[in-house]
Amino acid sequence: MLKNYLFKHKKSFILFIIILISGSLLLGLSKYYLRNQNDDKTSAIPTKINTFTIKTNPDGNTITYSGEVRSRYESDLSFQTGGKIIARNVQSGSVVHKGDVLFSIDTRDLQQSVKNALAQETSAHAQLELAAKNKQRYDQLFQEGAVSKAEYDQYDEQYTNAVAAVNQAEAQTTQNSNQLAYSDLTAPYDGVITAIKTEAGQVVSAGQPIATIAQPDNLEIEFNVPEDKIAYLSVGENASVTFWALPALKLNASIREITPFADNNTRTFKIRASLLQPPPTIKLGMTASLSLAQPIDQNAISIPLTAVYQS
Repeated sequence: MLKNYLFKHKKSFILFIIILISGSLLLGLSKYYLRNQNDDKTSAIPTKINTFTIKTNPDGNTITYSGEVRSRYESDLSFQTGGKIIARNVQSGSVVHKGDVLFSIDTRDLQQSVKNALAQETSAHAQLELAAKNKQRYDQLFQEGAVSKAEYDQYDEQYTNAVAAVNQAEAQTTQNSNQLAYSDLTAPYDGVITAIKTEAGQVVSAGQPIATIAQPDNLEIEFNVPEDKIAYLSVGENASVTFWALPALKLNASIREITPFADNNTRTFKIRASLLQPPPTIKLGMTASLSLAQPIDQNAISIPLTAVYQS
């Protein structure tokens, strides 16, 4: 029965198989074509690369380091008491003057501490006044022989303790008043705010860095030198400085400080060179190139450090 059925429909079955195979081939060819089209589009996107011409050292014994314009005097500012910051009056880059209020913290708890100290001071003064009267009274009785020396010494000691209690209470009041005055963080000198490390609403502790201030004068170039070149540098050595943002400007500098230890991460030594008579166009944070005379082979070939890699 089955054989007769297959024999009768043999042509239809073969046609179905041919159509199925043809459809699979067309589907595979279309996927292959689309994949090639996507690869062509991806390969057509240009890749940006940086090029550098490798050549011998053109400046003979001169080597150039990249650095940054920094201030010689930079300070991390912090509160002398803890609390919640309720006001921030400066931004990064703000020019401030000595005494300007930069940040403020909530003073409600500090005010209560001052009131408590004042109350204790008032009580101590009252105890001292009573002890002074008793001492005066018993001093007279002792002179008349009405009381013993032991009883007189007892009131004399009470007076001494009352004086000490007053001194302690006054010192506590002064300390709490100072803490209240520390609720405003002021600029210690004229300068520029170079970093903001906290925001309004944050609770800070005493001594926690809040912001960084730098003097715009006394500008320096900070750069790093590898350990195999540090032996050729010395404090007071002259250098030539150029700036990426001011290509026509060239200044003189003098090495002021050489860090005696290498950075733990980069293994380089930090060096500071003071700029001699910088113009007002030089700003903090500018990129600078500092050229120094060092013994280098004129035939030596230098390549950027970023072009060196290791698998």
